[in-house]
Amino acid sequence: MEVFTPSVITIYGYAHTVISVLTMIAGLWALYDAGRFSGQRPSGTAFYGLSLIGIVTGVTIFHHGGFGPGHGLSGVMLVLLAIAYFSSRSGRWLWEVIAASFLYFLIWFFATTETLTRVPIDHPYASSPVDPALIPVRGILLLITLALIYLQYRNAKLVR
Repeated sequence: MEVFTPSVITIYGYAHTVISVLTMIAGLWALYDAGRFSGQRPSGTAFYGLSLIGIVTGVTIFHHGGFGPGHGLSGVMLVLLAIAYFSSRSGRWLWEVIAASFLYFLIWFFATTETLTRVPIDHPYASSPVDPALIPVRGILLLITLALIYLQYRNAKLVR
């Protein structure tokens, strides 16, 4: 079995990280601002725009011997972003909520994976992105995402 060693973070990597953190903040702003993800609001537009930049910069960072899981998940993120964006434009708010929520989940999925394979510096929580120690973290993120979808649905139904 190959030992996972996190790559050294370059200036480009730091820029991607800053963009990703701003994306996570924009997602919270969008949820607070409209009670749901909505591309019709500046907060939702910021979330979608930053997501696109974060995905594109992230894809160019993965250097683990060709096409890998990170590339595949980034492709899924692009599809979710497109569904959310075009659903927003066509008034299909429930599709937008579901797609944007799973997009947000994957952003947090990458963020927690990258963080927990690097922190604490001398003995990271997870030894690699496939470490079973990450399963509970990902499970909690998924439960939060499902609850988030329900709350957005309920909020949108109350507003309508």
